[in-house]
Amino acid sequence: RVFQLMMMSCAVLALVYAAALAAVAAACPSTRFDIRAYGGVGDGRTLNTNAFRGAVAAAATRGGRVFVSGGTYVTGTIELRSNVCLEVAADATVLASDDPLDYVCTRAITWDSGPCNYPLVSAINVTATGILGRGAINGGANDPPGHLVDHYDPTTNFLVPLEWKFPNCTGYSCRPKVAVFTGCTDVTIADITLENSPFWTLSFELSSAIRVIGASIHGDRRWPNNDGMDIIGSRDVIISGCNITAGDDSIAIISHTPDPITNITITDCALQSSSAAIKLSSFDSRASGDLTDITISRITVTDTNRAIGIMPRWGAASIRNVLFENMTIETKFYSIPWWGSAEPISVTLVNFTSSQLCTGQIANVTFRNIVAHSENGALIYSAGDYITGIVMDNVSITVDTIGNGRAMISALRPSRRLSIPLSTPSSHSGCRRP
Repeated sequence: RVFQLMMMSCAVLALVYAAALAAVAAACPSTRFDIRAYGGVGDGRTLNTNAFRGAVAAAATRGGRVFVSGGTYVTGTIELRSNVCLEVAADATVLASDDPLDYVCTRAITWDSGPCNYPLVSAINVTATGILGRGAINGGANDPPGHLVDHYDPTTNFLVPLEWKFPNCTGYSCRPKVAVFTGCTDVTIADITLENSPFWTLSFELSSAIRVIGASIHGDRRWPNNDGMDIIGSRDVIISGCNITAGDDSIAIISHTPDPITNITITDCALQSSSAAIKLSSFDSRASGDLTDITISRITVTDTNRAIGIMPRWGAASIRNVLFENMTIETKFYSIPWWGSAEPISVTLVNFTSSQLCTGQIANVTFRNIVAHSENGALIYSAGDYITGIVMDNVSITVDTIGNGRAMISALRPSRRLSIPLSTPSSHSGCRRP
């Protein structure tokens, strides 16, 4: 039976991958515009922002790929256009500049990322675009002396970011994101490695017809806010065959706007996180766009603080018609600063603060064929009758000490008003509704 499921998974992944390749061919004509022909120098020191700008402009005239090969190319913001993709060959790296003046301020649509995004790769209101190739895009947030690392704090196991001092950024938003697609249609991300992001790694905002196939996202487990992938106000999304490691959430699907988030499919991925492997939430005063029709299947979660977190905290958005199936999970308590308490499944609905209210609901969520080995049990909690239709079908949770086995803390962050004192991992198992 297991062999049959594996063969079916491989067959489905092959079909999805073939469809993605066809989409790439349609969206990004094979004509290459080599960055070196526009003054690019891959010596790891020369700034190549103008070279990328020239290659993008040339490719936009008839469609094609900005091609990067043979070295490390330092750059500020790369602004993609319609029918233009960025292709990074296996022997090449696109490296984020350490100078904030090399980045373009683009309007942020989320309250918690300031008035500006500072993306390394940006696409706004374009059609048929993406990133492909077997090379890497490196955001530069890695071990000191990584150019966006201030220092390492051993007491919290955090790499403390170096925050830029700009008038148009606030708090931890004063760092670049690796790639942001806003208002785009027909986006393909295939095979590429995105690594060491200083902030959210790959974001899709108000976009549709998105395919992320075979991508690898590697963020330092000690780095805060380096989400692997964020889906905000977007629809018709396929994520398949990806490998994602992050300090913050591996995949976050979050309502921040009135725009619905619907028809999301995530399959055949391997996830690791110091926070949540998969998070569904609403977190904004304008968050009235519901999360609906989401299928997440054939996922492996290992060495993670919380596997599945359904946790709306602010706004009117509801989360409904969600299926999690055929998953294997390993969770263990990571450290106090990270959200999560080693739960394999956590479904909670509470207010962010006494004035920032969560007025939506969670309904019709199914967990099927899930095997978990965890330091905590599943948690289902709300302050009223706001969670309905939760189905556990063939869910097995073994609670045991895996890592440091320390006592758990509040499982309801980022709520600032309510907490649940949890017991030690050995004193409970299975599901409970406090």
